[in-house]
Amino acid sequence: MGLRADSRYDEADAGVRLLYGDGAVVLEVPVVRLDDWVREHELDRLDVVKLDIEGAELAALSGGSHTFKRLQPRAVLVEDKRPEARPRLHALLDELGYVPTGEVLDNNALFRPAPQS
Repeated sequence: MGLRADSRYDEADAGVRLLYGDGAVVLEVPVVRLDDWVREHELDRLDVVKLDIEGAELAALSGGSHTFKRLQPRAVLVEDKRPEARPRLHALLDELGYVPTGEVLDNNALFRPAPQS
């Protein structure tokens, strides 16, 4: 997968590379879905997931849907600084069985498994 430079970042963030950047491809990286990685490594427990991947959080959550439902990490911290994507982000996490705690840490929203009824 090609990661691109992006003009929205200044010199201090020159190392930021994005899947959805507006610049040239600067790095090719291998990509694996979370579900595939978890299966390959035979994980039977996953306590915390942290996603801050410059706009690809929805794709990563979708690629881990089986893992989230099966292993139910106790905490999911997701970058949530794009208001236009927030409804989709929250809807997907709800579908995966997670509710927001209301805590936001440096643009990262904390979710936990929904209480069982």
